[in-house]
Amino acid sequence: MSFEICGVLLAAGSSTRFGSQKLLHNLPNKETILSLSSKTLKQSIPYSVAIVQDINSEISSILDSEGYQLIENSAHQNGIGSSISCAVKHTSPNAWVFAHADMPFVSKTTIDAVVQHLLLNHKIVAPYFQKTRGHPVGFNSCFRKDLEELNQDFGAKQIIEENMNIVKNIETEDYGVVTDIDTKLDLDFIINKHR
Repeated sequence: MSFEICGVLLAAGSSTRFGSQKLLHNLPNKETILSLSSKTLKQSIPYSVAIVQDINSEISSILDSEGYQLIENSAHQNGIGSSISCAVKHTSPNAWVFAHADMPFVSKTTIDAVVQHLLLNHKIVAPYFQKTRGHPVGFNSCFRKDLEELNQDFGAKQIIEENMNIVKNIETEDYGVVTDIDTKLDLDFIINKHR
């Protein structure tokens, strides 16, 4: 049996700090935040699902057209941990790669590297940029129970920290792994950087 990896695009956030639905905002290349992050993940991991707030939303419609299996998180107000849990409960691969929809600058090369290390039987794989841990992070299915039990706004950070002895760290020059867009100031900074 082949080793199956599932990409998970976490797209159920409420964008409260941004003030409007940030995933639909344009980047300097005129592509939306959602479009860029979703396309990159799907290119690396064809079997990818998206966790959304509302299966009938514009975000869901876009992701559906890109071939994502949509999973609605009815407990999205409980934070990112609830979205991770939701994904794990609805899929059964050998490993997951959790990507954030508001981190559009992660490169395909980085995601490919996370996948390759999962295939080499590493149990947790995380990219690092200048000694800072970033995303996406990969988890072997041996962590299914721990991931299913998440229900907080800090995601799987605690699972990683409790298992640092087996985390495979990937050093990368990809600043995208630590660049998320939470506020309009974040977006303005990125736009100015790309001028």
